[in-house]
Amino acid sequence: MNKKSILLIGLSLMIGTCLGIIGMSLFVPRQPLKEQKTIVQTSTESTEGSRKVREPEELQKVEGNTENQKEFDALTELSTEFISVFYRNTSEQTFEEKSKELQPFLSEIGKKNLLKAYDYQEGTDIATTAPVTAKTYVNFDSVTGEAVVMAFMIYQTKYEENPPVNAQTIVRIVCTKNKENQWQIDDSELRLLNQPMPNSYYAT
Repeated sequence: MNKKSILLIGLSLMIGTCLGIIGMSLFVPRQPLKEQKTIVQTSTESTEGSRKVREPEELQKVEGNTENQKEFDALTELSTEFISVFYRNTSEQTFEEKSKELQPFLSEIGKKNLLKAYDYQEGTDIATTAPVTAKTYVNFDSVTGEAVVMAFMIYQTKYEENPPVNAQTIVRIVCTKNKENQWQIDDSELRLLNQPMPNSYYAT
Protein backbone atom coordinates (compact mmCIF):
# COMPACT_ATOMS: atom_id res chain seq x y z
CA MET A 1 0.00 0.00 0.00
CA ASN A 2 1.53 3.31 -1.08
CA LYS A 3 1.74 6.51 0.95
CA LYS A 4 -1.15 8.15 -0.93
CA SER A 5 -3.57 5.37 0.04
CA ILE A 6 -2.50 5.50 3.68
CA LEU A 7 -3.05 9.27 3.74
CA LEU A 8 -6.59 8.93 2.29
CA ILE A 9 -7.52 6.26 4.82
CA GLY A 10 -6.26 8.42 7.69
CA LEU A 11 -8.25 11.43 6.49
CA SER A 12 -11.40 9.30 6.15
CA LEU A 13 -11.06 8.02 9.71
CA MET A 14 -10.60 11.54 11.09
CA ILE A 15 -13.62 12.88 9.20
CA GLY A 16 -15.76 9.93 10.32
CA THR A 17 -14.80 10.43 13.95
CA CYS A 18 -15.66 14.14 13.84
CA LEU A 19 -19.04 13.48 12.23
CA GLY A 20 -19.82 10.84 14.86
CA ILE A 21 -19.07 13.22 17.71
CA ILE A 22 -21.21 15.96 16.15
CA GLY A 23 -24.09 13.54 15.61
CA MET A 24 -24.02 12.29 19.18
CA SER A 25 -24.05 15.82 20.52
CA LEU A 26 -27.16 16.60 18.48
CA PHE A 27 -29.12 13.68 19.92
CA VAL A 28 -28.11 14.00 23.59
CA PRO A 29 -31.03 15.57 25.61
CA ARG A 30 -30.34 19.01 27.09
CA GLN A 31 -31.04 18.23 30.73
CA PRO A 32 -30.03 21.62 32.21
CA LEU A 33 -32.56 23.48 30.06
CA LYS A 34 -35.33 21.09 31.05
CA GLU A 35 -34.57 21.57 34.73
CA GLN A 36 -34.54 25.33 34.31
CA LYS A 37 -37.97 25.26 32.65
CA THR A 38 -39.40 23.21 35.52
CA ILE A 39 -38.11 25.69 38.08
CA VAL A 40 -39.67 28.61 36.25
CA GLN A 41 -43.03 26.87 36.01
CA THR A 42 -42.98 25.99 39.70
CA SER A 43 -42.15 29.54 40.61
CA THR A 44 -44.98 30.86 38.47
CA GLU A 45 -47.48 28.42 39.93
CA SER A 46 -46.42 29.31 43.47
CA THR A 47 -46.82 33.01 42.74
CA GLU A 48 -50.30 32.47 41.33
CA GLY A 49 -51.20 30.35 44.35
CA SER A 50 -50.02 33.00 46.78
CA ARG A 51 -52.09 35.57 44.92
CA LYS A 52 -55.18 33.41 45.28
CA VAL A 53 -54.53 33.13 49.03
CA ARG A 54 -53.92 36.85 49.53
CA GLU A 55 -56.91 38.10 47.61
CA PRO A 56 -59.53 37.29 50.33
CA GLU A 57 -57.29 38.78 53.03
CA GLU A 58 -56.83 41.97 51.05
CA LEU A 59 -60.58 42.10 50.43
CA GLN A 60 -61.31 41.66 54.13
CA LYS A 61 -58.81 44.41 54.94
CA VAL A 62 -60.51 46.82 52.57
CA GLU A 63 -63.96 45.92 53.92
CA GLY A 64 -62.67 46.32 57.49
CA ASN A 65 -61.25 49.75 56.73
CA THR A 66 -64.54 50.77 55.12
CA GLU A 67 -66.54 49.65 58.17
CA ASN A 68 -64.14 51.43 60.52
CA GLN A 69 -64.46 54.62 58.51
CA LYS A 70 -68.25 54.42 58.74
CA GLU A 71 -67.99 54.13 62.52
CA PHE A 72 -65.61 57.10 62.71
CA ASP A 73 -67.90 59.20 60.54
CA ALA A 74 -70.98 58.30 62.60
CA LEU A 75 -69.25 59.07 65.90
CA THR A 76 -67.84 62.35 64.60
CA GLU A 77 -71.24 63.49 63.35
CA LEU A 78 -72.99 62.48 66.58
CA SER A 79 -70.43 64.21 68.81
CA THR A 80 -70.32 67.40 66.75
CA GLU A 81 -74.11 67.79 66.77
CA PHE A 82 -74.32 66.93 70.47
CA ILE A 83 -71.70 69.54 71.40
CA SER A 84 -73.47 72.25 69.41
CA VAL A 85 -76.70 71.58 71.34
CA PHE A 86 -75.58 70.58 74.83
CA TYR A 87 -72.94 73.27 75.37
CA ARG A 88 -75.03 76.12 73.97
CA ASN A 89 -77.04 77.86 76.67
CA THR A 90 -79.19 80.98 76.60
CA SER A 91 -81.66 82.51 79.01
CA GLU A 92 -84.36 82.21 76.36
CA GLN A 93 -84.37 78.39 76.21
CA THR A 94 -86.20 76.44 78.90
CA PHE A 95 -85.03 73.13 80.33
CA GLU A 96 -87.96 71.33 78.71
CA GLU A 97 -87.03 72.70 75.29
CA LYS A 98 -83.39 71.73 75.65
CA SER A 99 -84.26 68.30 77.02
CA LYS A 100 -86.44 67.60 74.00
CA GLU A 101 -83.67 68.75 71.67
CA LEU A 102 -81.13 66.42 73.31
CA GLN A 103 -83.31 63.28 73.40
CA PRO A 104 -82.16 61.83 70.04
CA PHE A 105 -78.49 61.91 71.06
CA LEU A 106 -78.76 60.23 74.46
CA SER A 107 -79.03 56.67 75.70
CA GLU A 108 -81.07 55.87 78.81
CA ILE A 109 -77.89 56.21 80.86
CA GLY A 110 -77.12 59.48 79.12
CA LYS A 111 -80.54 60.89 79.95
CA LYS A 112 -79.97 60.16 83.65
CA ASN A 113 -76.48 61.65 83.61
CA LEU A 114 -77.03 64.74 81.47
CA LEU A 115 -80.67 65.81 81.63
CA LYS A 116 -80.65 67.63 84.94
CA ALA A 117 -82.91 70.59 85.63
CA TYR A 118 -81.41 73.58 87.39
CA ASP A 119 -83.54 76.08 89.28
CA TYR A 120 -82.52 79.70 89.11
CA GLN A 121 -83.74 82.48 91.32
CA GLU A 122 -86.10 84.85 89.61
CA GLY A 123 -84.29 87.78 88.11
CA THR A 124 -80.92 86.00 88.00
CA ASP A 125 -78.90 86.82 84.90
CA ILE A 126 -77.65 83.75 83.04
CA ALA A 127 -74.48 83.88 80.96
CA THR A 128 -74.76 82.87 77.34
CA THR A 129 -72.39 80.06 76.35
CA ALA A 130 -71.65 78.53 72.98
CA PRO A 131 -69.02 76.36 71.30
CA VAL A 132 -67.01 78.33 68.74
CA THR A 133 -65.05 75.44 67.24
CA ALA A 134 -64.65 71.79 68.20
CA LYS A 135 -62.26 69.27 66.69
CA THR A 136 -63.02 65.65 67.57
CA TYR A 137 -60.70 62.67 68.01
CA VAL A 138 -62.40 59.26 68.01
CA ASN A 139 -61.33 56.06 69.75
CA PHE A 140 -63.73 53.12 69.53
CA ASP A 141 -63.69 49.38 70.13
CA SER A 142 -65.57 47.50 67.44
CA VAL A 143 -65.72 44.36 69.61
CA THR A 144 -67.28 45.85 72.75
CA GLY A 145 -69.24 48.52 70.88
CA GLU A 146 -67.89 51.28 73.10
CA ALA A 147 -66.25 54.54 72.08
CA VAL A 148 -64.73 57.63 73.64
CA VAL A 149 -64.61 60.89 71.71
CA MET A 150 -62.28 63.67 72.81
CA ALA A 151 -63.02 67.13 71.45
CA PHE A 152 -60.80 70.18 71.72
CA MET A 153 -63.34 72.99 71.94
CA ILE A 154 -63.13 76.76 72.03
CA TYR A 155 -65.88 77.65 74.50
CA GLN A 156 -67.27 81.18 74.52
CA THR A 157 -69.00 82.81 77.48
CA LYS A 158 -70.81 86.15 77.34
CA TYR A 159 -72.32 87.89 80.33
CA GLU A 160 -74.64 90.84 79.85
CA GLU A 161 -72.95 93.58 77.85
CA ASN A 162 -69.40 92.45 78.57
CA PRO A 163 -67.15 91.29 75.71
CA PRO A 164 -67.24 87.53 75.08
CA VAL A 165 -64.50 85.43 76.65
CA ASN A 166 -63.08 82.41 74.84
CA ALA A 167 -61.56 79.47 76.70
CA GLN A 168 -59.72 76.39 75.52
CA THR A 169 -61.48 73.30 76.80
CA ILE A 170 -61.48 69.56 76.25
CA VAL A 171 -64.72 67.58 76.13
CA ARG A 172 -64.89 63.85 76.83
CA ILE A 173 -67.89 62.02 75.38
CA VAL A 174 -68.65 58.37 76.17
CA CYS A 175 -70.67 56.53 73.51
CA THR A 176 -72.27 53.09 73.24
CA LYS A 177 -74.42 51.35 70.65
CA ASN A 178 -78.10 50.66 71.22
CA LYS A 179 -80.11 47.63 70.08
CA GLU A 180 -80.60 49.25 66.68
CA ASN A 181 -76.79 49.38 66.25
CA GLN A 182 -76.76 53.17 66.49
CA TRP A 183 -74.34 55.23 68.53
CA GLN A 184 -75.71 57.13 71.52
CA ILE A 185 -74.12 59.17 74.30
CA ASP A 186 -73.85 57.89 77.87
CA ASP A 187 -71.99 60.80 79.41
CA SER A 188 -70.07 63.99 78.69
CA GLU A 189 -67.62 66.08 80.67
CA LEU A 190 -66.03 69.46 79.96
CA ARG A 191 -62.73 70.59 81.47
CA LEU A 192 -60.81 73.82 81.18
CA LEU A 193 -57.19 73.38 80.12
CA ASN A 194 -54.57 74.65 82.54
CA GLN A 195 -52.21 75.71 79.79
CA PRO A 196 -52.82 76.90 76.24
CA MET A 197 -52.63 74.38 73.42
CA PRO A 198 -51.56 75.00 69.80
CA ASN A 199 -54.32 76.23 67.49
CA SER A 200 -53.88 73.10 65.35
CA TYR A 201 -55.64 71.11 68.09
CA TYR A 202 -58.79 73.16 67.54
CA ALA A 203 -58.68 73.85 63.80
CA THR A 204 -61.32 71.98 61.83
